[in-house]
Amino acid sequence: MPAMVSPEVISDVLDRLDIAEIISSYIPLKRAGRNFKAVCPFHHEKTASFIVNPDKQIYHCFGCGAGGNALSFLMQYERMEFLEALEMLAKKAGVEIERFRREVKPQDINLKAKFYKINELASFFYHKNLFSSSGAEPARAYLSERGISEKSVRELRIGLAQNRWDGLLEYLTAQNVNPSLIQKLGLIIAKDKGGFYDRFRNRIIFPILDIKSNVVGFGARVLDNSTPKYLNSPETPIYVKGEHLYGLNFSKDAIRRKDLCLVVEGYVDFLTPYSCGIDNIVASLGTALTQRQIRLIKRFSHNVVMVYDSDLAGELATMRSLDLFIDEAMDVRVVSMEKGYDPDSFIREFGKEAFCQRVENAVSLFEYKLNFLKSKHGVKSIENKAKIIDEMLLVINKFSNAVVRADYFKRLSEELNVGEGAIIEQARNIKKHAQGARQGSEKLKPAPLQVVKEGRAFERLLVRLLLQEEELVHRLKNSISASEFQDQQLAKIVGTMFELANLNRDISPAKLLHHFPDKETSSIICELTAAEDNLENKEKAVEDCLMRIKDGAVKKYKERLCAAIKDAQDTNDEARLLNLLTEFNELSKKKRG
Repeated sequence: MPAMVSPEVISDVLDRLDIAEIISSYIPLKRAGRNFKAVCPFHHEKTASFIVNPDKQIYHCFGCGAGGNALSFLMQYERMEFLEALEMLAKKAGVEIERFRREVKPQDINLKAKFYKINELASFFYHKNLFSSSGAEPARAYLSERGISEKSVRELRIGLAQNRWDGLLEYLTAQNVNPSLIQKLGLIIAKDKGGFYDRFRNRIIFPILDIKSNVVGFGARVLDNSTPKYLNSPETPIYVKGEHLYGLNFSKDAIRRKDLCLVVEGYVDFLTPYSCGIDNIVASLGTALTQRQIRLIKRFSHNVVMVYDSDLAGELATMRSLDLFIDEAMDVRVVSMEKGYDPDSFIREFGKEAFCQRVENAVSLFEYKLNFLKSKHGVKSIENKAKIIDEMLLVINKFSNAVVRADYFKRLSEELNVGEGAIIEQARNIKKHAQGARQGSEKLKPAPLQVVKEGRAFERLLVRLLLQEEELVHRLKNSISASEFQDQQLAKIVGTMFELANLNRDISPAKLLHHFPDKETSSIICELTAAEDNLENKEKAVEDCLMRIKDGAVKKYKERLCAAIKDAQDTNDEARLLNLLTEFNELSKKKRG
C-alpha cells in the first residue's frame, strides 16, 4: 500500500460505497439469495461463478480465484493503479481527494488534471474556430453534406484547425500554458532549429473523450487532397491507443437501455448514424478492436453488431475482433455491406431505415466467418474444405455449451457437404492437441490456488467462520493462537484478525484485505467469505475445529521434539536430552489428561 494513503482514508471511502452498485455498473449482476452472481469478467466462462457479497463488501470468483473489495475490483477490471482507483471511488463517495494526496511531491500533483485542462482548452479553441473563424465554411459544408447536424457537431464538440502553423500554440501560450506540456500531449511538434509548430492544420477536429468525458486526444480529417487523410494524436500520458472508444461517453446510456452496441470504424461512420438518431453506437478509432475496448462495451451490454467497412481491411479487422468477443463471452453479429460502402455512405444513399434493417438482419459470427473462409479458400477441393473446417473448429471449440457446438457441427457439415462425424472427430483432435500443449505449459508454473485447495479442511472452516462472524473473532482470540495453524497463509490471516481485534480495529473482510497485498492470500479471504453457509450447528463446528487444530499443533510439536531428542542423542548432549524428554513426557500427560 502506498505510504501516502492511510488505512482510515481507505476505510472511509469504502464505507460510503456499496460494492454491488460499483460492480453492477460494469457487469450485469443477478440476485442469488444474500449474494449477487455474474459471469466472471476476468476469465472465460459460461456458468456464473462470480459472487458479490454485499454484507461483507467483497467479491470472489470460484472459477479463477479473483477476489477483493471495490477498490481491488476497479484496479483489476480497469487496469488502474492503486491511487487512480482510489481517486475514482473517492469522487463517487464524496471524500476529499487531497486527504490522501498530502504526501505526493508538489511537482507531481494534478499533472493529469493539467493535461486534461490543456486538451479542454484546445478543444474549445478548435470548436470556436468552426463557428466563428474566417475560412470555416468548407469544414461546415463538409459536415452538412454528410448529414451531420449542428446539434451533433455542438454535442460532440467538433472543431476546426485553421490552415496556420501556430494557431493553437499562440492561443495556449496566451493562456500561460507551458509549451513543453503542450508538446507532451502531441498538439505541437518541435522544429529542428528551435520553436514549435501545430500538429493539426487545415483539418476538421474530432475530440476523443474518455468514458468520464475528459478530452484525452484528437482525431483530424484533412480538408484538401493532402495526406494522410486522417491524423490522430500520438500516445500521451493520458491517451493510449486501443483503450478508448469514440462516442462511448455519449452513447453508453443508450447502449445499456437497448442492450445492444453497434461498432463502426471511424469518426464519420459514427457521426452520420448518430446524427440521425442511432445513439447506441461507438467507433473503434479506425483500428481492430482490442480486448480493453471490448471490455468497455461489455460494461453496458453483452450484445454487439459490427458494421465495419466492406473493403478487405474492414473484413480483416472484423475477423480479428471476433475471437476476442468470444473470449469475453459476448454475443456478436456482423453486418455485411456491399463493396464500396461504409455506414456513412450507406446511410447518405439509402437512408436510416435501410441501415437499421441491415442491422436487424446482421448475420451470426458463425455465418460471417464461414462465408469469409469460403471466399478465401474456395470449396472445390477437399484440402480447402479441411482448411476451412480447422479454422472454424478453433472458434467452435471455444463454446462450452454442447448444444451450441452440436448445432455448429451440423451446420458446418451441411454447408461444406462433409460428414458430421468426421467434423466431430477432428474437433476432438484439435481440442486434445490444444489441451496437451496447455498442460505442458502449466507444468512450468504452479496453479495459483494450489495452496488454498490443499489447506486442512478444519482450519479453513474455522477461518471461514471467523471471517463471516466478527463476534467469533473476539470470542476466540484468547482460546487459540495463529501459531497453532499449520497452513501458514491461514495462520497469517488469523494472526492479523486477532491483532486488529485487540486494537479494536475494523476486522471486516473488505478492510482486512488491505493488510494482504499478495493475490494468493486475498483470494483465500474472498473465497472463504463468499462460501455458502450450510452448517446446521455452528457451535459444534467451532468446538470440533478448535479441538482438531490444537491436536494437530500438539502432534506437530511432538514431531519436532522427537527430532530434537534424536539430535541430542546423536551429539551426546545429555543436559539438553534430559530437558527435551521431560518436556515430551509432560506434553504426553497433558494430552492424556
